[in-house]
Amino acid sequence: MKAAIGTLRSSHLPGYLGLDPLSDSVEQGIFNNKITQVRIIAEPVEPLAVCRLLLKMGLELLAYNSDEAHLPRYDAARKFARSPHPNSRWWFLIACDFVSLFLRFKNGVSPSEWESGISLSIEDVGEGNVFHLKLLEMSLFVPLEQQIDAATNLRDFAPEWQVYEVVAGRSPGHPQQ
Repeated sequence: MKAAIGTLRSSHLPGYLGLDPLSDSVEQGIFNNKITQVRIIAEPVEPLAVCRLLLKMGLELLAYNSDEAHLPRYDAARKFARSPHPNSRWWFLIACDFVSLFLRFKNGVSPSEWESGISLSIEDVGEGNVFHLKLLEMSLFVPLEQQIDAATNLRDFAPEWQVYEVVAGRSPGHPQQ
């Protein structure tokens, strides 16, 4: 994977990454302990596809647990999940404790930790229902009702909390607003 300081590679040793430094100054910075961390910011390459998948998962969970999934209040979510109109909008949020997640992967994750660390739920947030997918120390949330707006102050928690505002009909590389 290309990074600002060079190319990261698998070292085939648990807990270690390989690095092909971009320059001699980067290599010297590492040897002299001036560069001691590499931060990898993982972002969805296709936020529209992620949003639609989360909506489909949430609607399916809602249908599995109750008869509510067919109520008109979920019409907009169904429409966006199946075939969004150009310029229609939705949002989702990714919240992650990166340090804990990295330590888990570095130290290994047992099958029972995988089982207990993954959950699906529908949360009532007062304004309506939100789908919550928990993957170890990472949580993904998507509103199942259109009137639920992404709280502006959620953006203050970056990079641990990332709000993705998705606009249908735009190319994946287009900056989100």
